[in-house]
Formats: sequence, structure tokens, C-alpha cells
Amino acid sequence: MLKRSISFLRSLNLMRLREGIQATRPTSSQLHHMISERKRREKLNESFHTLKSLLPSGTKKDKASVLTTAREYLTSLRAQVAELSKRNQQLEARLPPAAKEAYNEEAAAAAGSSNERVSVTLTRAVSESTPDQDQQIFDLQVVLRSVECCTEDLVIRILEFLKQVNNVSLMSMEANTWMSGSDSNVNRVILRLRVDQGTEWDEAAFQEAVRRVVADLALNNCRNQ
Repeated sequence: MLKRSISFLRSLNLMRLREGIQATRPTSSQLHHMISERKRREKLNESFHTLKSLLPSGTKKDKASVLTTAREYLTSLRAQVAELSKRNQQLEARLPPAAKEAYNEEAAAAAGSSNERVSVTLTRAVSESTPDQDQQIFDLQVVLRSVECCTEDLVIRILEFLKQVNNVSLMSMEANTWMSGSDSNVNRVILRLRVDQGTEWDEAAFQEAVRRVVADLALNNCRNQ
């Protein structure tokens, strides 16, 4: 009787242990939710790392600091855009009326000569010279035909890209927008750049990189509509 009692108690304990394991084992829906939540956290962390890489060096790694610095940096970029636009207006105001009209007609013709949605041209500024022979001046013109994208977004995205290019610095910029027909806006940005050619510099690769940045901006705006 004692042996039977011990055997029965062992069997009872094993049954309880198995039932406990089955009770704590997650169901398929719970597993799916756990996997989705982990992927969401990983994607969120990747987005924070990408955002931090675009911010000035020295930014703290915690998420609160990244968000605060990103807000301040975006505000600073918007202020720079407003200041550069103000300077351009002041310079345009000094132009004689005939020269201003010819300039606007030339710009409209240059931007309207192509039906491409994104147009990027990079030309060497022959009229500008620098004391340093290892530096060259280029004019970068970006034209984006889009209803969804505004000139301010276009300028901010280009400035963010230029910040990542070590051998390029911005000298001046002008931006304007006009209607082309009844279904699209033409956003045009012209930037004068100083390029340090002492380092590796590929004009075609740089121009293509700018075109991809602008094309991604237009594509994301279309998806958000």
C-alpha cells in the first residue's frame, strides 16, 4: 500500500507539472503578437539610429535627447531657409527691372524645357574663382514638379544631404515656385557650392545622389497623400 501511494503521488505530481507547462506555453496568436511587437521595437530603434546619424555630432544616444535635438535642428534649418530666402529677395530687389524680367524668363525656360518630374543639373561656375586652386565653385540646380511637395521641404532635404558630404560647403542659395499648367507646381532650388577637390570628388555620382534624394522626397509625399 505504501509503494502504491508513493507511485500515485508521483504520477499526480507529473500530471500537475505537465498541466502547468501547457498553461504557461503561449498560444499561436500570442506568439504572433510577441514577434510583431519585437519587430516594431527593432524598426523603431533603427529609425532612431538613422535620425541620430543626421543630427550634429555630440548628440546623446537616449531617445528623449534625439527627439529634442531633432526638433531644435529642424527649427534651425527652417530659420536658415527663411534667412537665405530673405537675402535672395534683397538681392533680386537690387536688380534693374529689365534684368530681373530677363532672369525670370530664363529661369522659367530652363525649368520648363523638360517634362521630367525631377531634374538635377550641376555646372561649373566659370565667373567665380577661389584663392585655393584645390577648390572649385559649382551651381547645383534642382527642379521638382509636384503638387504635394513644397519648396521648403525640398530645401531642407537638400541641406540635410549636403551636411553628410564632407568636401562640399554651401555659399548661397535661391528658391522659388510657380505654377505649370493647372495640375502641378514647379519647385526650383539653385545652390552655389564650394567643392574641395583635394579629396575624392565624382561630379556624376554627386549629381545622381542628389537626384535620388529629391526623387525619394517626391515618392514619400505621394504615399502620404
